[in-house]
Amino acid sequence: NYTMAWWDWPRWEREIDLLAANGIDLPLAITGTEAVWLNVLQRFGYSKDEAKRFVAGPGYTAWWLMGNLEGRGGPVADSWVESRVALQRRILARMRELGMRPVLQGFVGLVPDDLPRKIPGTRVVAQGRWLADQRPAVLLPEDPLFARLAAAWYEEQAKLFGPGDAFAGDLFHEGGTTQGISVAATVRAVQQAMRAHDPRALWVIQGWGGNPKGELLSALDRKHTLVVELCNEFWRNWEPTRGFDGTPWAFGTVVIYGGNTALHGRLDTIAANLKAALDSPTPPVAIAMAWEGSESNPVVNDYLWECRWSEKVPDLHRWLDGYAGRRYGTGRPEVREAWKLLLRSAYASWPNQRRPGESVFCARPSLDVRKVSPFAASIEVPYDQRLLREAVRLLLEVAPDCSRHEPYRYDLVDFTRQFMANAAQIPYREMTAAFRARDAAGFERAAGQFLGMLDDQNRLLAADPRFLLGRWLADARAAAGGDAAQRAQNESNARLLVTTWTEERSGLGDYAWREWNGLLERYYRPRWAAFLDDLRGRLAGRHPSPTNFFAL
Repeated sequence: NYTMAWWDWPRWEREIDLLAANGIDLPLAITGTEAVWLNVLQRFGYSKDEAKRFVAGPGYTAWWLMGNLEGRGGPVADSWVESRVALQRRILARMRELGMRPVLQGFVGLVPDDLPRKIPGTRVVAQGRWLADQRPAVLLPEDPLFARLAAAWYEEQAKLFGPGDAFAGDLFHEGGTTQGISVAATVRAVQQAMRAHDPRALWVIQGWGGNPKGELLSALDRKHTLVVELCNEFWRNWEPTRGFDGTPWAFGTVVIYGGNTALHGRLDTIAANLKAALDSPTPPVAIAMAWEGSESNPVVNDYLWECRWSEKVPDLHRWLDGYAGRRYGTGRPEVREAWKLLLRSAYASWPNQRRPGESVFCARPSLDVRKVSPFAASIEVPYDQRLLREAVRLLLEVAPDCSRHEPYRYDLVDFTRQFMANAAQIPYREMTAAFRARDAAGFERAAGQFLGMLDDQNRLLAADPRFLLGRWLADARAAAGGDAAQRAQNESNARLLVTTWTEERSGLGDYAWREWNGLLERYYRPRWAAFLDDLRGRLAGRHPSPTNFFAL
């Protein structure tokens, strides 16, 4: 949802071809699942409008299907549901044409929280809340309705999209409760239903947040399971679990959270951890990418998929030396030297830095900004900023030879953006220090430089369409076709995701921060301008009320 929610068929076709070219043969394909749920629930007594209250809006599909929320951002129009079905059929046809095994949404016992009110006597265990949202309930496997709902699920899915034999779905993802639930019985019921639909059925499970736990793993039919361990660029969870108790698993990476725009990759750790995993008694059977957003940090993708084709982990420094020349179409030494500096700075591994380094421009203003997004985040720059500055300078030198290459132009914008984001912490600290010292002139000087750099950043990002807020919003509107209400809903979902995440306070504000042209100008800058006005008033002896940034 942080990248793909609004893609049309030409964009999907390009993506699928790119996946194939990189050797990816087990792609997630969950577009159009709204129709499956609507059809199933109407078979069990729901009206269409009642069923739609369960279905999430276009911006929140992933969290709905992972069991984190229901109904958020909806209800969707009939035309939207129909368009997603048509798009999914084209997606699946192309994937199958290329020999891929698409992973569809599976039924894992997650049901609307109001199901017992609709069908009295239904036995469910409520899963509580995920931040501001009600989670779907877990239907107990001993309830006869479990098998009936599961069978209806696979029947309706097959009617819409043809046969499938690989299914994703997670229980207790980022919370929930197992109290009153036989996890083992639920696991067996889930796989029994999948295999009743297709004896070859593969259950694809996320390795995240301590899941899947031992109780779940012990009940699995391992020959029909794949655990996708998400964050091997930071953790090595396959070690203490001895390869998830012998369950086939994939070495995956997250790298980017929330679609954030930041240079990040931990390339040396990816290489070291993959080598250690392959040398372990329970090596991975696959390599995976599970990023919260794509269209960023392409070097990490390219290195990861190079590993897919190699008998052993490629030497990172040797590979990167060739990569730089291939990417920009030149053998000039400045290019190779620039990438050596990038590997020592933005793309290196730093202690406790699981998430991308964050931009102070995008932070909610305060006198002590430490992070932008709410979880495991920091604006700290752990490397020598001069290394990144020198890399940008070297790349600028080769512009006459490389400027016709799109990857060069993209990288030059992105690397300069990162340098500017890092460097903006200098005037930020100067202006907060001046305020504390009651130095009005010093405050104005530093505050002016800070806002000037923010404006420069906004102009810089207009140089590449992948850094435009307007592209994101235009794609959201276009995806809805001629339905005016759905166009408005799509745009609302799109705006919320990259700002407050929800209409109400939820703890996810600015989780999906982006340094984008337009977003810097119309969302982040007004916050900083209001904050600086507050400080200016306090220096003049006034006592204005602090700005309510959520309301703003």
